[in-house]
Amino acid sequence: MGKHKEPIDMYFIETALAFGDYINYKGCPLIKRQDKNYILVIPDSREKAPSKVLSETVYSGANLKVIGGKNLYTTQSMFMGCEVELLDLSSFNTSMVTTMDCMFESCKARYLDLRSFDTSKVEYMDCMFFDCYAESIDLSTFDTSKVENMSNMFNGCQTKSLDLSSFNTSNVDDMGGMFKACGVKELDLRSFNTSKVINMASMFSKCKAESIDVSTFDTSNVKRMSHMFAFSRAEYLDLTSFDTSKVQDMRNIFAFCEAKSIDLSTFDTSNVQYIGNTFECCNSAIKATDSGILEEYKIRVR
Repeated sequence: MGKHKEPIDMYFIETALAFGDYINYKGCPLIKRQDKNYILVIPDSREKAPSKVLSETVYSGANLKVIGGKNLYTTQSMFMGCEVELLDLSSFNTSMVTTMDCMFESCKARYLDLRSFDTSKVEYMDCMFFDCYAESIDLSTFDTSKVENMSNMFNGCQTKSLDLSSFNTSNVDDMGGMFKACGVKELDLRSFNTSKVINMASMFSKCKAESIDVSTFDTSNVKRMSHMFAFSRAEYLDLTSFDTSKVQDMRNIFAFCEAKSIDLSTFDTSNVQYIGNTFECCNSAIKATDSGILEEYKIRVR
């Protein structure tokens, strides 16, 4: 994944800056190295990253290296709609960044190697890879210990695999739509700490993964589970760890779900205010004792 990276030629960059041999692009020097190869310099004076970098069609298929950024506190929407094919962020300084929401939304870069990212201060990663085109994303060094919002993080993302085993989700309270319509083949989330999560609505809705492991999920604080597994392609779901005693919204939770069987013996709908279409067009065999769940299942089979 890192084969497209090149060493930074600081003499070349300093010379270009000294002689004004660059484009002023959204307040940042954009240096053209050769045809379709660019270097974007984020000045130390910048606190906000420019948004929609190289999203213009003229940059379609280009290569971009980003350097600097040591004083940025937000990279919100930075590469939204970015048209480049190869994106080198190995020299991009994110050590002060607290918000990365929508950073790579609809970005067309083929690969995202983010091993150099310092995310130790980041609190918001919602929609970070929304509708992202990347075939692979390396998040192996991500420090997510301060992240609170991961909603829609991979919604519509086209990558085929995600290794999230290093993720620390102990402070996350919103995972709504996190993997909605995501293109991954499988999801192993056994390392996830979901003890603070309140929202899991549409978390796996339309997710293409045939295997989703949520066997260790702590859902004791979750209030929203509507559409959580709606249209999910997972063949098997182990939900025996689920505590739904605080859930208020369970509408369409398994609508059009493709799981062959679901054990809902731990489900408690005593606090559910909104329930309906729970098993719409869902042919799963279920095991349950809760009266609310059983009534919904009877409606489905009538």
